[in-house]
Amino acid sequence: MTLPPTFDRQDVDTSGDGPDNPSPVVVLAELTGHLSSGVDTPYVLHVVATRTRDVLDAAAVSVVMDAAFGPGGQDFELVTVASSGSVDRSLSVTGPATMCVRTGAAVLADDLESPPGRWSDYALEARRAGIGGVRAYPVRVGRRTIGAVVVHTVGPWRSGGSAAAFVQAIADLTALAVSADTDGEERLSAEARRRRRVLDDSAVIDQAIGVLAELRGVDIATATAMLVVEARRTLVPLSERARAIVASAV
Repeated sequence: MTLPPTFDRQDVDTSGDGPDNPSPVVVLAELTGHLSSGVDTPYVLHVVATRTRDVLDAAAVSVVMDAAFGPGGQDFELVTVASSGSVDRSLSVTGPATMCVRTGAAVLADDLESPPGRWSDYALEARRAGIGGVRAYPVRVGRRTIGAVVVHTVGPWRSGGSAAAFVQAIADLTALAVSADTDGEERLSAEARRRRRVLDDSAVIDQAIGVLAELRGVDIATATAMLVVEARRTLVPLSERARAIVASAV
């Protein structure tokens, strides 16, 4: 898979051949390897956000999940379970992301300078945050949409179909990370249990990031990286290391 020129800066090559942008094929293989080796789900979702942002040279990438578990999928509450970049999380769980989860289809708000009427309020907030475009791709298990992968760009999204196919593939791998290797209702039941666990883990990971940021006087992005490094260094799941950090601060 080869991506066309970057949609953020025309002087950056996102074909995967340059030093700053990894190959989409390599990143997909990396994620597949993590899934097959049993790496903990919160870490996989962290890799999804960071590596997708690396490939696309995006301003931010977030993985959001439905925390409401509403009957028939009509009622939902989106929560960010992994993110990379400095965009306010509220921009990842409203607007296009909400419609994506509601409809189960990719939602494209490619140019927030001239958005459709329904995105006017969202576009105003996004532009204030330095965002020019956003796309949300559904994370689906069976026929049910359980979340989305949300990509924010500095400028309008100018990339072609191969970039869209890459992000949807990432979203599909995300679904695998939170679902069981079974079929039918058993799979959906297992997915619901694992999704609840992911949401619980996400809450304690956020707490630990906040603790590290305060204790070490760093920003959230740096604290996130520190937590991931500590978890990998000690060979424990990301959520387990987060719980230890929170417990030590009490």
